Amino acid sequence: MKKLLTIITDEKPETEENAPEEIEILHTEGKFTHDGFKAAKGKYALLARGDLTCDLTQEFFKTLEKNNADILVFEGSVLFRPSVLKSLPQKYCEDKFCAEIFAAYNSSSVIKTSIRPFTFDAGSCETEKRFIIYAIDEFSKIKSKLNKEIYTFALDYICEKLSEFYARAILAVHGRNMNVEEIKEIDSKLKENPVLNVTFCKRFTTADLQKIREKNYKINFITANKFKKLFK
Repeated sequence: MKKLLTIITDEKPETEENAPEEIEILHTEGKFTHDGFKAAKGKYALLARGDLTCDLTQEFFKTLEKNNADILVFEGSVLFRPSVLKSLPQKYCEDKFCAEIFAAYNSSSVIKTSIRPFTFDAGSCETEKRFIIYAIDEFSKIKSKLNKEIYTFALDYICEKLSEFYARAILAVHGRNMNVEEIKEIDSKLKENPVLNVTFCKRFTTADLQKIREKNYKINFITANKFKKLFK
């Protein structure tokens, strides 16, 4: 039977033997790799980091069968045609977000659904600053070449990842676990892309980001608690 989905995971699943026959599971050792992407035989691929909970209904499998878009967007997860992952250089493969956003840059079509087949552990998708910088730099270079669907997907996904990064980083600065210059490096990248910067600031609704910037990322106890609630 042809595999409809390859789940590429950096942790060995405990219940791999119970996977439906439509699914292939590939385990990579600690990080995603270009070779791992090339080995995917499914119609679509999911990158999974850390704990993953699945709710794979017949509606989900029918969605995979009937669609051929490069990207399928579900509630809380994104699937890609393996062909758009296989062309990525290794340096973009190691991080889930980075691999997905660069795969999007290689794509030409997106379909969105309201199904939620996968739930990820809240702390499983943290992204290092360097991968976010890669994504912003590339977006700045190629945004005019992206079609409307891909441009919107990429803008939305980068803003989502920036919101998560800033919330964690601001908390880390508050707890004296990060130098404020780490955030300012991302700030400088955003200032090079005004549309991305303005869009992100509008969508960062947990607190007034501009005021936090003006205060050199110093926040009070009440604001810190608002950020902490995001990760519970």
